[in-house]
Amino acid sequence: MKKTKIVYLIIGLIAFTYVLIRAYSVGITYDESWTMYGFVPQSFWNIITCTPCDANNHIMNTLLIKLFFYFGNHSLFIARLPNVLALLLFIFYAYKLTNSHLSPLMGLCCFLLFLLNPFLLDFFSLARGYGLSLGFQMASLYYFLQMSKTYKASNTLLTLMFGGLGVLSNLSSLNYWLAILALIVLVPLLLKKGKELAKNSLIGFLAATVMLVILYEPVRKLIASNSLYYGGNTSFYSDTLISLTKYSMYSTEAFPLVFLVLNIFLTVLLVAVIVSYFYNRKLLTAKNLILACLFLSIASVISQHYLFGNLYLIDRTALFFYPMFITLLCLSLNDISQKYLGNTAIIAVVAAFCINGYLHFNLYKTATWYFDAHSTKILTWVNNQGAKKGKIMRLDFSWPLESSLGYYAQQNKYPFVAIVKTDRLNINRDADYYIYLYKSLEKVGYEALYKGVLPRGNDTVMSFPDESLYLFANPPLNRP
Repeated sequence: MKKTKIVYLIIGLIAFTYVLIRAYSVGITYDESWTMYGFVPQSFWNIITCTPCDANNHIMNTLLIKLFFYFGNHSLFIARLPNVLALLLFIFYAYKLTNSHLSPLMGLCCFLLFLLNPFLLDFFSLARGYGLSLGFQMASLYYFLQMSKTYKASNTLLTLMFGGLGVLSNLSSLNYWLAILALIVLVPLLLKKGKELAKNSLIGFLAATVMLVILYEPVRKLIASNSLYYGGNTSFYSDTLISLTKYSMYSTEAFPLVFLVLNIFLTVLLVAVIVSYFYNRKLLTAKNLILACLFLSIASVISQHYLFGNLYLIDRTALFFYPMFITLLCLSLNDISQKYLGNTAIIAVVAAFCINGYLHFNLYKTATWYFDAHSTKILTWVNNQGAKKGKIMRLDFSWPLESSLGYYAQQNKYPFVAIVKTDRLNINRDADYYIYLYKSLEKVGYEALYKGVLPRGNDTVMSFPDESLYLFANPPLNRP
């Protein structure tokens, strides 16, 4: 047992070190810059009430950044520190969950799967609310699954409290919180446990009241201003599951392998869940609790789409599903008494995740805002050209880079670079250099070809094909 704990510790330290280095080395992203300049300077009251209103204001994240900034250091690393620390919470409760409900081998494999997703780890090194939300959710899941062992009121309270903090960090995880709230009341009702039903109902009512008071104004404003615009309109499978899979594979495109990987995973999960019932027919188990929670969370997303026209959750907004899917898979395989079957399956899954992690773990970019990966490198090069020539170089760019470049421009680290962006649709005719993003961003309305850039090979001074990013000298003008 002691050796197993050491392995857990080593895995956790490696993951934390990776995230810590990324928090220092990865350049600022579009939404981080927006958060730091658009929301952190607001008062605590304005942050909580979502004034100004936009879904980019992840309340808990913004509040913590503002609090950390009070110590005087306003660097990007300090802004990211709350999410870096949230990884410690995630790791600690991932260990407690796997160590409490799984065999040693299955527990270690499950722990690895939690940490082998490069897309998920991205958000523990960014100043966004998703890492915080995942850390709080893992704590909530642990106390929720403890219901399979005991009905302590403290477990109910901690389940809802940590889940609620997750909602304040990422509003889309409200789907998870509503699911656990329903189950906290329904489970003792179905099992005819009157005393537990009374306690859980009271705690649930108080928790729901607190959440309603806190969220009413922000949600009202977000709906009224049509700020909940990021999502899909096709189906839960096509929008939520496919996007979560492709970004977990560090791709913005749903190429055939994405569908294959997702379908294999869902097939293995479904078979594991069904087969596990031949070996463990108990009603109140951790597996059944997580299965019900996952089912209700999915039902919440789908029902909101049909009842209220809400968009399906996509990529980062759907990350809270990942720990539930992984936990359900491992709990199901753990129940299979013919251990070699369950162990073989989980080892194969871990091997596949290891390969994916090996291919995509990095220290310089994110899967979502990949186009911001080389902003400092480009600015440094252009600044050096200006220093050599003794003149200020005028720089224009495709508009998705406006937030990160604007952040660095305010740092005054590039005295020979002047941002000369006039508007999103046209290239400034006086620019010396132009940064071109040669990939459209559908969900935010960036059409690469609409820019009409006509690249000429001899004018391309820097290129980053993996990120579809190019720096042109003597920038070509828009097509007539």
